[in-house]
Amino acid sequence: MPTRPVTIGTFTGVNNRLEQSQLETQPARGVKLQALPAAVNIDLNDKGGARRRRGQTLRAAGIAHSVWGDGHDDGYAVIGTDLVRLTPSGPGLQAEVIRSGLSAGRPMSFERFPDGAVYYANGEVMGRIRGGVDGPVVTEALTSLPVFTVIAGGLAAGRYTMVLTAVGVDGESAATAPVQIEVPANGGIRLSNLPGVPVRVYMTGPNGEIPTLELETSAASVDVLTHSASGIRCQTLLLASVPAGEIVRHYNGRLLTVVGNLLIRSEPYYYGVFDASKGYIPFPAPITIVQPAVGGVYVVADQTYWLAGDLDNTSAPSILPYGAVPGTGGYDETTKTVFWLSDRGLVVADGAGGAKNVQEDALALAGGTRGAALYREQNGSRHIVTSRSGAEPARGVSRGWKAAEIIRKDIDL
Repeated sequence: MPTRPVTIGTFTGVNNRLEQSQLETQPARGVKLQALPAAVNIDLNDKGGARRRRGQTLRAAGIAHSVWGDGHDDGYAVIGTDLVRLTPSGPGLQAEVIRSGLSAGRPMSFERFPDGAVYYANGEVMGRIRGGVDGPVVTEALTSLPVFTVIAGGLAAGRYTMVLTAVGVDGESAATAPVQIEVPANGGIRLSNLPGVPVRVYMTGPNGEIPTLELETSAASVDVLTHSASGIRCQTLLLASVPAGEIVRHYNGRLLTVVGNLLIRSEPYYYGVFDASKGYIPFPAPITIVQPAVGGVYVVADQTYWLAGDLDNTSAPSILPYGAVPGTGGYDETTKTVFWLSDRGLVVADGAGGAKNVQEDALALAGGTRGAALYREQNGSRHIVTSRSGAEPARGVSRGWKAAEIIRKDIDL
């Protein structure tokens, strides 16, 4: 049967809220406008153009998830139970194992921080990749206290408070819990059962309150016989290591992470430690999206909230009355806006708390258990591409459609 060309007019996008009879309109100027109930492997632009989406080429083998990149020469993914670094290699990608032994199937969150390192977290582990080398976000805190013994020395009588930290290439750890030792006149303090790695010993004067640096040692035992009172204060006193959250982000000199319904913020410019007594903000439901912007942070839980300023003010007004699909947050470098896929379509937000659902009027969506988002510039158009898993069928008005393929002769797509 011979085919005949069909004039389809100018596309206005995808719309599953309109009835079939309303998908095509003819305005007064005579230009036919065509909305699609669905589009399969087709890119649409804001000028009414349509183009078949490019196909796929295998670049690295394996069952992968949490694929991430931000325009630099390296990208990251989880293949099987390995965290891998992806770099170009001829026509394909080289997958270098950075960390192995991960729990299978746990989504990984990534963020490149101003120090150039890539931070990652999946709710069980958190780390930092710097120069292609994996390591902790901060030097791990001591897991046990030394044994304190009172000995002869030159200390004045009184109660001395001591804390210890570990130090290394990843900075200084959170301090141990303070310990008080009662010392008589001309006494001293012996610390034994030290871990044999570099540690700093901080102590107060007799009956003092502020521990200052007394010494640094890698020995298994050390004696403190005098108190200099001239060292620096302990910067991590009463702080704890940031837990391995499910999301990792950077905002205003802080590391942000999520544990259930808690948004945890590190100390300013000290990414690995936080104040466990007040360094978190609770929300009514588990958090699915954390997306920093210029003037604050968008947090999506049961609803969408806006945290303005430096996060010391924990007031978080609701700006949208619904949640979001985990894993779909992103940043548009060109427009300096952020985006995520909400339960009701794509949300684009500015740096001042203004968020708009750009799809709700045309598309009926039904959330999802997990998703991914990609900002893409190709063929002169900019797109935010999102995908969902575990989504219910969209219950739009338009139905009874069948997929069509756009065929253009003599053009290599």
